[in-house]
Amino acid sequence: MFFNNYFPAPYNVTAIAVTGGVDIQWNDNWRRVTFEVYGSANLDAIVDPGNLLGTVPAGAGNHYLDPIATDKKFYQVRMIHPAP
Repeated sequence: MFFNNYFPAPYNVTAIAVTGGVDIQWNDNWRRVTFEVYGSANLDAIVDPGNLLGTVPAGAGNHYLDPIATDKKFYQVRMIHPAP
């Protein structure tokens, strides 16, 4: 479950079209970590600061709703750190 004391990255990120936007889901549901969700029309620039859609706080689950997904084609989810 861990490598060199680091959590593994989220995996199987899926973007599902729903009424009002896109529901981004992933398989990791760590209760003690915060997730950052990025979205971009350009794969090479996906983790630019301006492409940060939002943060999912520790314990909140493993999905994020992007209500303004009209220009996004690529999504990435990153774990940032364990909660205190």
